[in-house]
Amino acid sequence: MKNYFVVRTVINEAFNDIRNELLEGRLRQGWGFSGFDLRNSQEAFVDAWEKAGLNDKIDAQRRYAILSTLLHIERGDIIIVPKLSINQSGVGQYFSIVECVEEYSFEPLPQYDDFGHIIGVKTLGTFDYRSENESANYVAKLLMGISLSKAVSRIRNQQTIQAVENLIDTLPPPDQDIDSLKNNMLTLQKYYLEGLLKNARNLPQNSPSRESSLKKILEAVRMLLPDTLKEMVRDLFIKNGYRPISAENDLVFEIFSERELMHDLYNFAAPPKIFVHIKNPDKSLEENLAHFEKNTSSDTYIMIDLAEELGEKNIDAAKTRGVILVDGLTFANALVKHKIG
Repeated sequence: MKNYFVVRTVINEAFNDIRNELLEGRLRQGWGFSGFDLRNSQEAFVDAWEKAGLNDKIDAQRRYAILSTLLHIERGDIIIVPKLSINQSGVGQYFSIVECVEEYSFEPLPQYDDFGHIIGVKTLGTFDYRSENESANYVAKLLMGISLSKAVSRIRNQQTIQAVENLIDTLPPPDQDIDSLKNNMLTLQKYYLEGLLKNARNLPQNSPSRESSLKKILEAVRMLLPDTLKEMVRDLFIKNGYRPISAENDLVFEIFSERELMHDLYNFAAPPKIFVHIKNPDKSLEENLAHFEKNTSSDTYIMIDLAEELGEKNIDAAKTRGVILVDGLTFANALVKHKIG
């Protein structure tokens, strides 16, 4: 169950730096000088306070009691930040809503040796105190009623919590959540491709639908990001028993499957290798082939080209360099027959 908090920022010459930090995902709070890490206990905080020349011990204890609320903010909790806008600089009559994505840490800003209390956040949105939105007005009245000395506080009133949730419901997905959107897209692509592969495996080898099924698989593969495609090719070889040696530029595997007799009988120090290169679509076939040295060894060079048809001329050009050129439909068929999982 998530909790709700208010964290006030400083209204002084450091405000713009604090705002920039928030936009980069770090909500900072003041009274965070070197040695003021809240995780070191109240006693350590008071000692650091006195060493800094701040002699009022009672004030130190009071300050720790307020700031230590930061230690209770957990991932998924919602934080209201008064006077600060995500969309425009400067102090103003608005408040921002952020979500905790990383719990308390401590590292002062070097230029101030202060503001070391940090909560990792994802920004959600900003609302104006003078908004016509009823929920925004309700939250604004709460903020104006909180004592300025209360730098950090927890919201417990259920009406206020509901007002905050009402505001969150009005917000579009945040721009900072691009990674989540990307992951969702990749997951959908994965399930779609797995569904196509499953359907193709259930087709008889001589089915009239097989070619159109392979073309759909090829279309899905072409939509994959380069790193995702490379990982798929790597998994295809590994799950069929080939031991990976390198993945820095090309994918490199031992030529003998670990499941084959020859893997045990071939005892040379440097067994033959398979080099797999995925054609760069932004370069010509000749430029991609130039990636390989002319093959005169016992190694195997493979280039995967996601074109449907390669043409005899291109296949011959690859052969002169000792490269096996695999077209997109052949690759799709290999996925149907050999992809595991």
